[in-house]
Amino acid sequence: MFPRGWPFVLGGVACAFGCAAQQLDEMPNDGSSAPPLASGGSGGAGGGGSPGSSGASGSSTLPQAGGASAGAGTSSHGGTGGGSAGTTTSAAGGGHAGSSAGASVGGATGSGGSGGTKPASTALPFSEDFEDGAANGFIPYNDQGTPGPWVVVADGAGKVYQPQAAVSALELAVGGSTTWTDVAMTVKVRLNDADTDARVILRFKEPKTYLVVEMAEGKYKLRGRAAGSTTDLVSPSPKPVITAGTWYSVGVTAKGTTVTLTLDGKPIGSPVMCNAAISNGGIAVGVDSGSASFDDISVTAAP
Repeated sequence: MFPRGWPFVLGGVACAFGCAAQQLDEMPNDGSSAPPLASGGSGGAGGGGSPGSSGASGSSTLPQAGGASAGAGTSSHGGTGGGSAGTTTSAAGGGHAGSSAGASVGGATGSGGSGGTKPASTALPFSEDFEDGAANGFIPYNDQGTPGPWVVVADGAGKVYQPQAAVSALELAVGGSTTWTDVAMTVKVRLNDADTDARVILRFKEPKTYLVVEMAEGKYKLRGRAAGSTTDLVSPSPKPVITAGTWYSVGVTAKGTTVTLTLDGKPIGSPVMCNAAISNGGIAVGVDSGSASFDDISVTAAP
């Protein structure tokens, strides 16, 4: 379950979500209690990598259409600390995604430093396969204001995105734009252990309003959350078989107030109606407990 006491996006209560709000709402910093986001900073270097100095002239907001502030041109792949470049705010913590409030990619554990994040785009179609070693346009977030690091890691012949360690409370990686309305999202999800509870979120414009797919062994359902009240939209019986260690393609499409859910391309339940307040927003992937990996995120205009 999502916590009931989430702050509003623009409330500036949580440092990390203040950054995600900038990414999603594409609004300049209003001088509230949230950390300064309007100007690029020199950024913090990862412990073994180079500082993101080339991000000093980053755009005025976090990764969004054409914005490069969240990724320094020399984003550290070698630091042991969470690097941030392009904003004046950074938080310590290892990990490719870092716990940085100001960057979607921090310093990854290891040695050496190479490569940089490319500007994130919120134009549709949007896709991210993490093969460049970066989670372009995604911001770690939790309701405590101290999000744990997310990492891009090698997985077989490719790369995947996941929290750096197993979690015991909800951790999200938020991306996209609140300008998105009628869209179809697909993402590959793998539960890495039998106790994992994963999340795929669409139309995420603030922490009390969104569509969410909840996925675990013995659970695969679609829920709608509006003004903090959560309702089951698709809760199939019998439930699809979900097994840890297996990749699944999760799909959710929202057009107007009509929402459909799929699993591996097959419809789950029938199209349903959601609350009209769940009208637009970005995307997120998350883990409520345990460990899950994500890959091949795609968002297109709803057919």
